[in-house]
Amino acid sequence: MKDVQASTVRLTVGILAAAALVCWTAACSAFPGGKPRAPKTAAAHPARVSAPLSYSNALMADALAAYSEGVRQQMHGNFDAALTNFLNSLAYDPDNQELYLRIALEYIRRRDVPKAVATLQNLIRRKPRSADAHLWLGLVYRAAGNRQAAYQAYRRAMKLAPRRHAPYLEMASMLQREGKSDQAVALLRKGIKKVDDPTQLMRLLGEIYLRKAASSDNTGQAKENRLAAAHAFEQALEHDPENVELLYRLADLYILTDQPAKAIPYFQRIEKIEPDNMDIKKKIALSFIAGGDRRKAVATLEKILTKEPDNPQINYYLGEIYEKLGDKQKARNHYQLATRATPPQPSAYIKLALLEMEDDPQEAVETLAKALKVLPDNVRITEMLAYLYLNQHDYHNALQYFSRAEQLLRNSPERSASPLFYFNYAIVAQRAGKIQQAADLLVDAAAEQPLLLDTYVQYIVQQDDEEVTEEAIQVLKKAAPELPDQPAVLIYLGMLQSFEHHYSEALQAFRQAEERIETLPADSPQRIRLADSFYFLYGVASERTGHPTEAEEHFEKCIELNPKHADAYNYLAYMWAEKSVNLDKALKYIHKALEIEPDNGAFLDTLGWIYYMKGDYEQAQPQLERAWKQMSDDPTIAEHLGDLYDKLGLADKAAFYWKKSLQMDPSNTNLLARIRDRGIAFEPPAAATTNSAPDTGGTPADTNQAPPASSPAPAESGEDRPQTSPTETR
Repeated sequence: MKDVQASTVRLTVGILAAAALVCWTAACSAFPGGKPRAPKTAAAHPARVSAPLSYSNALMADALAAYSEGVRQQMHGNFDAALTNFLNSLAYDPDNQELYLRIALEYIRRRDVPKAVATLQNLIRRKPRSADAHLWLGLVYRAAGNRQAAYQAYRRAMKLAPRRHAPYLEMASMLQREGKSDQAVALLRKGIKKVDDPTQLMRLLGEIYLRKAASSDNTGQAKENRLAAAHAFEQALEHDPENVELLYRLADLYILTDQPAKAIPYFQRIEKIEPDNMDIKKKIALSFIAGGDRRKAVATLEKILTKEPDNPQINYYLGEIYEKLGDKQKARNHYQLATRATPPQPSAYIKLALLEMEDDPQEAVETLAKALKVLPDNVRITEMLAYLYLNQHDYHNALQYFSRAEQLLRNSPERSASPLFYFNYAIVAQRAGKIQQAADLLVDAAAEQPLLLDTYVQYIVQQDDEEVTEEAIQVLKKAAPELPDQPAVLIYLGMLQSFEHHYSEALQAFRQAEERIETLPADSPQRIRLADSFYFLYGVASERTGHPTEAEEHFEKCIELNPKHADAYNYLAYMWAEKSVNLDKALKYIHKALEIEPDNGAFLDTLGWIYYMKGDYEQAQPQLERAWKQMSDDPTIAEHLGDLYDKLGLADKAAFYWKKSLQMDPSNTNLLARIRDRGIAFEPPAAATTNSAPDTGGTPADTNQAPPASSPAPAESGEDRPQTSPTETR
C-alpha cells in the first residue's frame, strides 16, 4: 500500500561556514606583518609588467599573491590549496610570523599536531626571542593536550615579553580548567602588577572568584569570594569605564551580596551609555530579582519611588517585578504610570499591551493605538501592533501596520528590517490575498537568511489548511525565479504540491531542483546534498504521473541514503505487487519495512497483497486480516480482503468487504462494476460514509452488520487505527 507520511518532512538546506583565523595578541596585525625579507640565496626573478620591480619587491609581490590566494582558497573551503599557497608565501617571506601561525593552525585543523609543532619550532629557530612564537606554540600544545609543554612555552613567552598580558591570560585559564584555581589566582595577581594593560587579567580573576563562590558550601566564604570578584571587576572597570558587561557584573554582584544601594549607580551608568535601549532597562529591572528575593527588591524600589514618584524607569522596573510575582494588576498600574512620563516610555506601552492581550486583545490594540498617537514614528510599537493583528488573524490590518513599520525601518538610521520581519510580513501578505507581495517579501527574507524558507514551509504545513497550502504554492511559484541560486525553494514547492496531490507539477519542480543544483558552482553553499525524503517524494510524484522506472530509481536512491526508510521499502514493494513483477524482491523489501515498523497496517496490507499476487492465499489471509484490525477504516484493505475471500471461495465474506470498501470510497467505479458483474446488489450512497455509518443508498441490510460467522468481526471504526497525518496519502 502506498503510504506517504509527509507532513513532518523537513528538507533543510545545508550551510557551509568558513572559519576566520584571528590573532588577538597585541603584536598581531594585518598581513604581511612587516616587510617581507628575501632569502639569502634565491634565483633571479622574471621581470614584471610595467616598471620592473627590484628583487626584494618582486619577492614581496609573490608573497602577497600567494598569501592572498591562500586566504581565498581557505574561505572557499579548499584547505589543501590554501596550505600550498601559505607554504609558497612563506618561502618568499620566511620571517613572517603570522604565516607560521596560519600554517600551524591548518595542520591543527587536520589533526596533524607534529607538523603544527614543527612549524612553530621552525619559527622559534629563526626568531628565538619572539614571544608570539612561544605563545602560539603553547596554544598548539594546549590544543594537543600536552600540558607540560604548553606551560613551558607560556613561561618562555612571559620571560621574553613580561609586559604583555596574553601569556598570563592563557596560562591562568589553563590552570583554572585543570581545577588549580589558587595557582591561577596567584599567577594573575603577579601578572596584574607587571603588564601594561591588566584589564583582561582582572576580568579573569573576577570570573575565577565567582566560580569559587558558586562551588562553595560555606555561605561566608562564598560571600567573601563574591566581594573579591567585585573588587577585581572594579579594578578592570577603571581601565575600561564604559564596559556594559562589567557594569552588569558589578550590579548583579552587589544585589547578590545584599547591597542594592551600591548596585543603583551601576544601573544609572548603564542607562547613560545606552539611554534608549529598552531591552537593557528590562535586564536591569530583572537583575534586582537575581538575588532571589523579589519582595526585597520591590521594597527597595518602592522606597526610591517615594522620593521620585514620577520616575518612569522605577515604575517600569516595578511593573516587571510585579509581573514576575504574578500581581498583574499592580504591574499594569506601574506600566500605566510609566506611559504618562514625558517623554513616554515605549516599552511600557508594549508591556502593558502584552498583559492586556492575555485577557482582552481588543484592549491591547487600543493601548497600542493610543501609544501611536503620542509616538507616531515608533517602529517597535507599530511592529507590535502588526503582530497583534497577526495573532488575531486580522490580516488586512496587520498588513497595514507591517507596511508602516517597513517604511519607518527604511527611514531609521539605527534599525533595519530583519529577515524574520520580512518573513512574518510575507505570511500576512499571503493571508491577505497579496500573493505577489508575499513572494517578494519571502524573497527578501530568504536572500539574506536561506533557512527561513524551511521555517516558512514548516509554518504552512502546521496550519493544516488546504487553502493556506494552495496559497503557499502560488507564493513559491512566484519566488522561485527570483532565487536562482537556491534550489530549496523548488524542493519545497514540489513537496507542497505533492501534499495537495498536484503530482505533475511536483515532478516538474523536483526535476528543476536537480537541474538547478547541477548548475551551481561546486563550492557554492547552496549546492546542497539532497536528502532521502526528497527522493521519496520525488519517487511518489514519478509513480503517480506514470513514470514507474524513474520512480524506482528515486526510491532506491532514498533507500541508499537511508537504509531504514520504511515507507520507501513499502512503496516499492506495493508498486511491484500491483504489477505482479519483482515479487521476490518486493517480499524482501516489505519484510525490511516491517522490521522497522512491525505493526504498521499499511505494510501488513502490502505483505498480504504480495502473497495474493503470488497465488499464496493461505499466507495472504492472516496478513490482510491483521492489517484490517490495524486500519479498519481503509477502503483498499477492505477491497483486498474481498478479493482474497473471493479466491478462497468465500463469496459472502468477499461481498461483505467489497461493500465495506465501496461505502468508504464510493468513487471506486472499477470495484462497483466488478461486483455488479458478479450479480451483487449495491447502490452507492449519496455521499461518502464512515465505516460504522448506515448505508443510506439502498444497500442491503447486511452491509453494515458483522461479516458471515466464518470470519472474525471487523474492528469498530477508529479502533486500533494509527493516528495518521492529514497530509498522508495512500
